[in-house]
Amino acid sequence: MKNGDMPTAPMLNEHGCPQHYSSILVQQGQVTGLTKRELIAAMAMQRFLANKAHATHFMPEHDARYCIQIADALLAELEQSA
Repeated sequence: MKNGDMPTAPMLNEHGCPQHYSSILVQQGQVTGLTKRELIAAMAMQRFLANKAHATHFMPEHDARYCIQIADALLAELEQSA
């Protein structure tokens, strides 16, 4: 599973410790909540919507794709710098 597909708030086990990414629940896709990619894209979209000048030429489909590209670029850069 790629870093961007990991949960922003990992699930905890019965002892209150974070589940490891290799956990069987994560491998089976039984993770709930936002992924890192979704959260970054949502934060980028929030920035667009907070800009009042942007509201006059808002194009939802275009802006959504751009926010996803921002998320992917940030995650790729983080992978390279690790």
